[in-house]
Amino acid sequence: MSNKLTEEELDRFIKTRQNYFDLKDQIADITISEERIKQQKSKALYDIELAYDSLTAIHKEIQEKYGDGKVNLQTGEVNS
Repeated sequence: MSNKLTEEELDRFIKTRQNYFDLKDQIADITISEERIKQQKSKALYDIELAYDSLTAIHKEIQEKYGDGKVNLQTGEVNS
């Protein structure tokens, strides 16, 4: 004896099953995006460390040459 779902039951089952798999796909996409963002953040943190090191080195060169003071970024003047 073979049991068979009604059309309504089959339709409901198919739609619910598809929704379930769509949600699983959505979670997978979100997880992949999160990992990419983590990698981008790690790279940005590394790059900012390099930029900070460069800025510190240039600042030290300026201090050694012109002494302590603030650099006017528009004119290049060093004001004590």
